[in-house]
Formats: sequence, structure tokens, C-alpha cells
Amino acid sequence: MNKCMRSNYVTVDCVHDVDPTSHTNQSVSQTFVTLPPPRKRVDISTMNASNSPSVTTNSYEDVNQYRWISGLVDIITDIVHVRNPDEFKVVVFFPTTAMCQFFSHLFTNVYKIPVIELHSKKTQSNRTFTSKLFRQVDKGVLFTTDVSARGVDYPNVSHVIQYGSAESRETYIHRLGRTGRAGKKGKGIIIVGGKGEERAFITGELKGLEIQRDETYQRLLLGDIVAEEGDEGGGINGAKRRNDINTTRLQKIRSSIRDGTNEDLRNMASQTYRSLLGYYVSRMRTIGASHKVEVVEFVNSLALQMGFENGKTPSLTPKVVNNIGLNGIRGINVSAERNNSRRGNAGSDKNAGPWTRESRQRTSREHGRGGKQGGKYRKEREHRG
Repeated sequence: MNKCMRSNYVTVDCVHDVDPTSHTNQSVSQTFVTLPPPRKRVDISTMNASNSPSVTTNSYEDVNQYRWISGLVDIITDIVHVRNPDEFKVVVFFPTTAMCQFFSHLFTNVYKIPVIELHSKKTQSNRTFTSKLFRQVDKGVLFTTDVSARGVDYPNVSHVIQYGSAESRETYIHRLGRTGRAGKKGKGIIIVGGKGEERAFITGELKGLEIQRDETYQRLLLGDIVAEEGDEGGGINGAKRRNDINTTRLQKIRSSIRDGTNEDLRNMASQTYRSLLGYYVSRMRTIGASHKVEVVEFVNSLALQMGFENGKTPSLTPKVVNNIGLNGIRGINVSAERNNSRRGNAGSDKNAGPWTRESRQRTSREHGRGGKQGGKYRKEREHRG
């Protein structure tokens, strides 16, 4: 190309030799936290003189051990109430659209923390409006998927939170690039679902990016601390009150999903479960899984934290199980029902109305479209003609 140019042209190297996936913006601090595993049910036992348990009188589950939902609530609450109450702009990335919808519903309707929701199931006009809105606001929280990972510029984003491992190292870096722009500092936090995901993604896939554990948020998730003093909710007492309220809300969420008293919420939780199975089956290495059984165990543990009981995870139709590639894998709850047909509930005789196979055949015969009666009807019509 240089031979085609005049001698006074200057070549400018806009793409450096450094691999863009090997480094990140130096003005962005990167940290991670690991969700602690749920503890087993705690038995309250009477103690004899030797301090050994004797008769079990009661048992309970500490709802605060289920951090998959409340962990994100605590971190965002800390950002918007404690650390950056006057200037926060947070982008939270979720691995699937269903998970984004589920958490958007919980934050807006249960925890009363307003969020802006942006993903591929929104119409293009809605996505354009939402993107413009978040660009213009001074403070806000955006829940989104990888539709916002590239090609968008939101000014003054203070935090990027990635919930779960990204699809790849490159995707992680592109997401992180939504903060620390125009010379401003930013903070990136990634939340991983256990030690396996921490080893595989943080120390494996993201090796060399110098991501440090966020000790404060790790202690928060472990329950060692409630919140920092000096927040606008009344110092540590205000933080404890919020914690008590959020505990009650989490109990309500889990019981609603478990018992089905909130059908919409249970359906969203079920969709989230199915979407995460599909997501992680195709990305087993990001959670350190070597077999699909491990993926099912991982996602089933998340279902338990949502409120589904052990062994009662959302059912999957045989077709869905086959599409995901989980045929014959233990831990999957396969439904006995076949998929509904294109005509709504035609797969179920109970709800199919006039569209069962038998009624369609009967209707077809009556109107002369099949069988001997149909042939006779056609002959009579031809004779009349």
C-alpha cells in the first residue's frame, strides 16, 4: 500500500500489536466474589451434661444461606446506599435473557429497587428508548445481556457487574469496557457461583488480568458483616433493618416459587432454570465441569436457591431435553407430557377442544376430505354438477 501513496503520507498504527484480549483498561479495578454454597438443614438439639446432642426438638433452614438471589441484592444495595449514593450508574450483565427478566422482576416488584431492563426480547423501538434513557440519566441500574456488551457508549458508568462467567475472555473484556471510559475510573465485579467456576473462569480463562477477590463483598456474602456504617439509612442500624426486610422478602420469594402461589414468578424461575441449563451445557469449561452431570448438579443447586425443592426441579419436555443434549443424564426432571402442538394445547385432550386428532379426523370425514364417506360425497357432488 505504501508504494501507492505519495512520500508525504504518514502511516498511523491504530491497532497495536498487543492482543486486545490480554489486557484491560488500567483505570478500571477488577474484583470477584464467590457465592458460598448453601449449608445443610440445621438441627436444634437439646444438650445433655456431656454437651452432646440428645433429642432433636426442631430444625430450620437459614434463608440467608441462599445467596444466589440475595447476594446481588446486597451488593447493589451497598453500591447505591453506602458507597456511591450520589453518583452511581451500574450495568449488570446476565448470561441469559430469562435470568435477566427474572432478576428485573424481583428487584422492581419485590425489593423495590428500580432497574432498567434491556435484552433481545424487547422490541427494537423499546431497546432504542431504553438505551437512550440510561444514557441520559445521572443515576440508575441497568439489567441487560450481551446486547449491551459492544457498540454502545453509556457515559459515567461507575460499576459493571457480571453475574456468572461470561461466554469467553473476550466477552468479559467487552462487558468491562462499558465503564472507565473518557478517562474516568470504573469498577468491575464478577460474581461466580462456586469454587469450580472460580478456578475455571477467574484463575483459568481470565489468567493474567489481575482480578483480585473483593474481600468486603466476600465477607458480606458470607454473612460476616451487614453493611458499612454511615449509610443514609441510619448507619449500621439502618443496614440491619434493610437486611431483616430483605430476609423476609427472600423467604416470600422462595415460598412463592416452591408452593406456586405466585404463578408468574414460578414460571419465570422455571424459564431461568431451563435457560441456564442450555447456557452452561454448551460452556461446561467455564464452571469447571467435565461432564454434563456436573452441569445439571450446578444448575440444580441454583434451582434450590430459587425455592424449588430437592428432586422437584422444573420439568423439561423430552424435546427440550433432547435439544439441550441431556438425554439420559441423571438429575433432570423429564415430564411425561408431549409438547403442545402448533394449535395451542392440542397435545392435551383435556384442553384441546375440537382440535384433538380424533375430532379432526371426524370433521374431515364429515366434510368429505377423506375415507369412503369423502369419496361418496365427491361422487355425488360430481354427479350433481
